[in-house]
Amino acid sequence: MSKKGINQIVVGNFYNSEEYYCPNPEKKFGTMRYFFTGDNCSVALHMIPAGAPQAPEHHHVHEQFLLVPQGDGKAIVDGVEYDSEPGFFAYCPSGVPHGYNASEATYCCWNLDIFYPERLEYEKDNYFRLLAQGKKPMETQITKDTVEFV
Repeated sequence: MSKKGINQIVVGNFYNSEEYYCPNPEKKFGTMRYFFTGDNCSVALHMIPAGAPQAPEHHHVHEQFLLVPQGDGKAIVDGVEYDSEPGFFAYCPSGVPHGYNASEATYCCWNLDIFYPERLEYEKDNYFRLLAQGKKPMETQITKDTVEFV
């Protein structure tokens, strides 16, 4: 379901709704992702278990804030590794390579990613459509102007 032109107030409890849970077959080992998209930005909440392997470094056109309210691990931004702990944040401008590593974490990490512009490829219907087409959502960009997904 595209959120194009949502322009309304949306409230709820994402723990009780399959609508916001985004399956994560590319990153196994118990990582959970909840995803929310508005008219101009997206938010992803990840629960990454301690010991989960490093997420591959990647880049995209979106600006991204990474915030860690709980847990520990290592954030990799533009080739530099940073220890993360509760309160850690990083800003990644468009095109800057980044990733996250919880393989040596001592306890579960919750991180919150904020994207601008919105990442429509992570909306549940689009995500499954991309997988069915043999594409990797993390490597595919969908915008409001992508006709096949609007």
